[in-house]
Amino acid sequence: KAENETLRLLLTRYLEALGMASTSVDSLPKAVLALEENPGKFDLLFFCPSTKDVNHNPYAASQSNSGQQDYGSKVDLHHSMTVLKSKAHLWPKLETIILCPIKCLSHAAEYRDLQRCTILSRPVRLYALHDAVVKCVTRIRDEAPNVDLTIKLDGQ
Repeated sequence: KAENETLRLLLTRYLEALGMASTSVDSLPKAVLALEENPGKFDLLFFCPSTKDVNHNPYAASQSNSGQQDYGSKVDLHHSMTVLKSKAHLWPKLETIILCPIKCLSHAAEYRDLQRCTILSRPVRLYALHDAVVKCVTRIRDEAPNVDLTIKLDGQ
């Protein structure tokens, strides 16, 4: 899930380059719907929360140090993470990688208890992203050795 079309396309191409099939959507509700409709189809969820307020609620705005209104990246992250945590029991083996905008990273620590979840700051170094994907795939393979998960490593 990534609302940013460029980020969504980059992640899709990255996973394809690793030899992995992917499905991309532009919102968390669409991602949750896809997971609910076919929970066994997905092993890894990339979640890229936006920095905008979910409801564009002006009452959620606060004043930043510059005097500009800050529509509370915490509001969007909190809503999204609450949804993920409330549904996590439905997908106990789903690996999640959250590419969290650096603006929201301090708030992301509140959600470290989400099982099988890796939180990376965005922008993210390719090495950190690749390392997280490899760790997730390794955990999936270790728990279900018969699962056909293909990932190209080191130019293979």
